[in-house]
Amino acid sequence: METNYNSTPYLIKRISIETIKPHWKMLIVSIILMIVIAGTTSFHAWLIKPALDSVFVEKDYHALIYIPIVVLIVTAVKGFATYFQLLSMNYINLRITSDLRIKLYRHFITSDISKLHSKSSGDMVASIINEIGAVVNLISISLNGFVKQFFTLFALIIVMFNQSLELSLVAFIGFPLAVYPIYKLGKKLRNLSFKNQEMASKFNSQMTDTLQYSKLVKAYHCEEFEISRMTQIIESIFKVGKKISRISLVSSPFMESLAGFGVAAVIWYGGHQVISGKTTPGAFFSFFTAMMMAYRPLKSLSGMNSSVQMGLASATRLFILFDEKPKIINKPNAIDLKNIRGDIEFSNVKFSYSDNKVALDNISFRVEAGQSVALVGHSGGGKSTIMSMILRFYDPTQGQVKLDGNNIADITLKSLRNSMSVVNQEVMLFDDTILENIRYGKVDATEEQILRASKMAEADEFIQELPEKYNSRVGQNGIRLSGGQRQRIAIARAILYDAPILLLDEATSSLDPISEKLIKDALNSLMKNRTSIIIAHRLSTIIHCDKIIVIANGRVVEEGSHKELLEKNGAYANLYLKQFEINQDV
Repeated sequence: METNYNSTPYLIKRISIETIKPHWKMLIVSIILMIVIAGTTSFHAWLIKPALDSVFVEKDYHALIYIPIVVLIVTAVKGFATYFQLLSMNYINLRITSDLRIKLYRHFITSDISKLHSKSSGDMVASIINEIGAVVNLISISLNGFVKQFFTLFALIIVMFNQSLELSLVAFIGFPLAVYPIYKLGKKLRNLSFKNQEMASKFNSQMTDTLQYSKLVKAYHCEEFEISRMTQIIESIFKVGKKISRISLVSSPFMESLAGFGVAAVIWYGGHQVISGKTTPGAFFSFFTAMMMAYRPLKSLSGMNSSVQMGLASATRLFILFDEKPKIINKPNAIDLKNIRGDIEFSNVKFSYSDNKVALDNISFRVEAGQSVALVGHSGGGKSTIMSMILRFYDPTQGQVKLDGNNIADITLKSLRNSMSVVNQEVMLFDDTILENIRYGKVDATEEQILRASKMAEADEFIQELPEKYNSRVGQNGIRLSGGQRQRIAIARAILYDAPILLLDEATSSLDPISEKLIKDALNSLMKNRTSIIIAHRLSTIIHCDKIIVIANGRVVEEGSHKELLEKNGAYANLYLKQFEINQDV
């Protein structure tokens, strides 16, 4: 059965169960305090009758003493109740905000790589900030606004009906007319709010990309182009915002007119009753005060429509996200593989990305434990896809990837990925210290182990020259370091992780010739007695590998040692000769 995310009852039910229900104890406390606030508010209106009739009409001095005392007591009770009610609601709002942020962050971090790559980082950040903010605002309005105002309105209506049934009917005779227009406006507001939030996400995405690639923007002198593109997005947001503002404010003059009609009718009809002696001035003014106090929550309730619809639109987007389930998960009886040797086998593996372009076409090869194997070939041939398949970022559409004879789909993701150290061409560093970046994935590593790994990766020398040494922050994506320095930190991380399988994707691509020479020995030492799979375009870095596999158009076209492949004079020999510009005699 397809989920109807546009159904208001469905959204309210999910919000209640998934966000509000865990905090029901604090909510009950808050609701009790709301009832106290509503009771004290209506009691003030009720006190008008004895104050006027007993003090001003009957000249009762006893009433003159006790009524002000009662007012002070009731006001004090209302003040304390309001303080603790707001305190409890603030706690609920903060707790729900934290819960939703954790839940959404968990969703993103556990999503499939394919899903993460289909979303921009700006859009994801916008979801965490904007959507959650709107949903929490909806909950706050619903509980602290709607429920509180409803109790207050209900208590005041009781006072009004207690004083005069006829005047109460006169006062509210026009308000049923407001229900249908407000309902219709609400549907329009939700659609516009949904559109507005989509464009806000686009704005965040564009802003993130522009700032992240500011060097590219400046290098190509595209500042004005980017300003123009961003201006179009901002103007679109402005136009939708203008529509939202116009529709959300339509209810205000409508409600004011109804309220004015009600007040005029009550004064006319109530005045006749007082003049004819059917009611006392105290009863009339008590009713009139309650009515005027009741119009405030009524107006407030009608004004909440805009925020409620925006919140429901955000809730729709959030629940759609939450309901996306990852496909790369542990099977019910997945094996927690221990003592991994490092045998890797691709058996008739086929794979296509979402665009249906074949990335791997019936690939088969075997890497024995402890072997060093290089994947070479032109860009786009499928080498990085093979790496992703080994890490099980994707599952094959056909065939199997095996580790120590087991289909990796039958192995727990934790034990599979714990068996691998990875160094990518695109170095990934967090905006944290060098120390924390090196021990990422192995948080229990000692400083001594980190120092040893850094020295092996030829990173310690430049780290020691930094003002804060290992406590130096690297900036977003390691922007404060050179490309070679970032690469060496990534290699130090892999050395520290000390997994039985090593995956190197252009691990030395950002190193200058001197650094590359220094680190080759460290990598050769690291690759000993462990399975190593290396992607490299510089063939000089992989000529000593046990096996070289040539990949082209998603297929294995050749495999063998460097010497064997040169002797075949095939695809590898052609790559080698072109790259090094040597003749066949060398």
